[in-house]
Amino acid sequence: MPEDGKRDSLLSVDDDKEASMHLDPSGKLTTVCIISVLAACLSSFQFGFNLTVINTPQVNIERCFKISGTATWSVVVAIYIAGGLVGSTLAGPAADKFGRIRAFIMVTPFMVIGSLLQAFSQHVVMFIIGRFTVGLAAGAATLIVPMYIAEIAPIKFRGALGSCNQMSITVALLLALLLAFKFVDADSTKCHEGWRFMVGFPVIMSGVHLVSLMFAVESPLWLLSKGRAERAEINLRKLRGVQDVSEEMKEMEQAQREVDSAPSVKYKDLMSGNLGRAMLAGVLFMFAQQWSGIGFVLQFSTSIFQKVLCNPPTEGCQAALDATAGIGAVNVVFSLFAMALIERAGRRILMLVGCLGMSASLLTLGVAANVHESSTSDYISVASIFVFNIFFAFSAGPIGWLICGDILPSYVAPVGMPILIGTNWAFNFIATITFLPLESALKNNVFWIFTAVNAFVFVVVYLRIPETRGKQPEAVIQELQYPVVCQPARSSGSALYSD
Repeated sequence: MPEDGKRDSLLSVDDDKEASMHLDPSGKLTTVCIISVLAACLSSFQFGFNLTVINTPQVNIERCFKISGTATWSVVVAIYIAGGLVGSTLAGPAADKFGRIRAFIMVTPFMVIGSLLQAFSQHVVMFIIGRFTVGLAAGAATLIVPMYIAEIAPIKFRGALGSCNQMSITVALLLALLLAFKFVDADSTKCHEGWRFMVGFPVIMSGVHLVSLMFAVESPLWLLSKGRAERAEINLRKLRGVQDVSEEMKEMEQAQREVDSAPSVKYKDLMSGNLGRAMLAGVLFMFAQQWSGIGFVLQFSTSIFQKVLCNPPTEGCQAALDATAGIGAVNVVFSLFAMALIERAGRRILMLVGCLGMSASLLTLGVAANVHESSTSDYISVASIFVFNIFFAFSAGPIGWLICGDILPSYVAPVGMPILIGTNWAFNFIATITFLPLESALKNNVFWIFTAVNAFVFVVVYLRIPETRGKQPEAVIQELQYPVVCQPARSSGSALYSD
């Protein structure tokens, strides 16, 4: 098997009570494990912060660079996504060769350089280059962070700790919005440069991230894959807080032997048969996350609130800033809600409820936006955006990142996971670059597109996607062969390559 095809991920371990007691003698989280997860999540924080940091100060940035029309600003927004697509593609080989912690360190200079380019830019082209550069680091984070957390977390806490990834993103979104109260000027007629501190803020966070990585431990699974079993055992003891980790080491060694002896998975193997179905299910969740409508809420919510809440619709008015910050607060609160529910309720039911709620809220938003004849319809529009955010925060938001580990066996993940993460960024890029032209062409009817997307995802998940919680990926892949209501009794084999 090729070197970069041996990513040592225990993503296929059962998440049942017996296994968790067997693999985690302490039965609780250790300080080292929590610190390591939080250190990793600072990368996700950077991703989320840069995703929305230019949203609120958009008008100030446009005045400083003399940007007019929607085309240039669409490029400014979308180039970050393009950088993320490239970064997520390159991150896998680096993490496999150098380790997870070193990979985090390696991408930090891109975040620092990109942030400084934006903060000191004198022309929009320099600003765009900076956005692309920070996108490279952000893209790498979206691949490395969930992989690292899955490898170091105790099994019974894997879902909750995995949700910390999404939580850190939402906290970053909120902070970016709160900073706008200090550094965004409501006077849209002049070039106010408070936004330069906002886009330069990730430089400070990069320093905090590097310091935190000094206290994080390397993934025992990665160390084991490189033949460093003794060091892997030392790190595992730190993560579990007990001296006797022999049973878990045996499990890890067995998993690594399976990875080493498994057939080499090529890209063509992921295009058909059972693996093809698994990849298609993963693509569906990536599509659901980025085309649910969340992109326009994050990137363009301030302009929407200006139209609805400001009379006249003044750029940078306080009511719009307050509402946008409220969106960030809602994201944080209901991401915490998702952390508590995701291992109890299961992925499937949360996704179904989320899609139904997002579709209904966007349908309401579309009707209210088209009526737009009274203050009542205006406030219904704003309320619909908040309701939409609530449903997204506990469904497509966190589940989109978790589903990769639920459906990809450990020896498929090295090839399949970068494809799914890259697909996520590609959908994000398409949604971002096309929303303003679609809004210009369709006006308020653009909401029908996102309503239809969520309705479509609801139907497919209801008919074809089984519950993945507590199951081996091989078992999930077999269940994907049949509609949910027609599941046969489980067989003992996996038959991953069969049709």
